[in-house]
Amino acid sequence: MNAGWVWGCIYLAAYGGWAWFFRSNVDSWARRLLGGKLGVKVVWLPATTFPLEIWVWGLVGKGRSAGRSALESRVALGSTAVCLAGAFMPTAALCVLLRWSPSLSEQLGAALYLTTPPLILLFVASHLRWRASDPSEPEARRDRRERLRDKGRRPSEPPPPGSAPQGDP
Repeated sequence: MNAGWVWGCIYLAAYGGWAWFFRSNVDSWARRLLGGKLGVKVVWLPATTFPLEIWVWGLVGKGRSAGRSALESRVALGSTAVCLAGAFMPTAALCVLLRWSPSLSEQLGAALYLTTPPLILLFVASHLRWRASDPSEPEARRDRRERLRDKGRRPSEPPPPGSAPQGDP
């Protein structure tokens, strides 16, 4: 095994460690900070369902007002931006390291070029996936289960063929 493989494995392990740290600490910190500034609770809510389930940040609390939907869409867009920024952080750190160390650049440059897009895609897909296992969001899970139960299906089931899509209240 040459040094390039070792550095590549270290990069993959560091990227995985960053993904775990980001999901468990950075994301919850950012949601609390944003919620504190807005005066509402920011939680994970489903943005899309079948065939691709994506979750984004949403607001809980206070009634519906005229500017609320614009704020909700900005919060959802902000969650996506935070996710993408988090996905690029390990790559940016490695690029800085490679800039300072030309010997590593020869060995890792091609591997970085080939592995970064799949790693970023995997990071984003895993971060925005279904949040049922997130213990800090019991209200969001309960609300979603109740909405799906009212529609007569489980969370993993697609809507029946030929049924008209129904909007959430």
